[in-house]
Amino acid sequence: MMPEKPADPVTARTDRAGDSGTRSCSVTRQQRPRQDLLRFVSDPQGRWVADLAGRLPGRGVYVIPSPVPLRAFLKRRGVAPTEMDAMLQSVGRALSARFLDGLGLARRAGCLRRGLRDCSEAVAGGGRPVLLLAADTADNTRQKLAQLIHRYTLEDVWELLDREQFGLACGNNGPVAVLAVMEVRMGDRVRHDARRWRDFFAPGDAPVGTSSRRMQ
Repeated sequence: MMPEKPADPVTARTDRAGDSGTRSCSVTRQQRPRQDLLRFVSDPQGRWVADLAGRLPGRGVYVIPSPVPLRAFLKRRGVAPTEMDAMLQSVGRALSARFLDGLGLARRAGCLRRGLRDCSEAVAGGGRPVLLLAADTADNTRQKLAQLIHRYTLEDVWELLDREQFGLACGNNGPVAVLAVMEVRMGDRVRHDARRWRDFFAPGDAPVGTSSRRMQ
């Protein structure tokens, strides 16, 4: 492993505690909200560590959390190919775990609706939640959710993971296909985590509710 290199100037200049603005990916130079990027810091031994919560001490370097720029970043830092594969696998597991942890927090805060019926009632009552769809959802449920999205012009809709994982995260005894996060700050966290998950596992996909990836 090569010793720590100085952080990219554009990143070092803006990596301030408590700052929630935009950052530039050190590989692509594309600017995004800080929470949509993956932060890396170098530990005392010079090893690069992914900091999903953005709280580890040190000057951070930000990277778009999809495989191509992540590999370019790690290669630039002298990480061996075998170690790189292990790091990416670890990042993938951590992104999934953080997203599911966010669902658990939303449940304990009382702002998580479970199932298509409860989510539909929340939207009909004027709520503008972050909607989450399990990737293995049945076609019939997908069609009903698509009608809801179209009727209320919903765009903050994300498809990821599966019904069993949703069910476990929100404390259900069985699988859950559709979830809605109702509180704004909690929804912000879940949205950012969902976007990073999508960038890593399904780069190039758009959120379900956008025009480029409408539900069928």
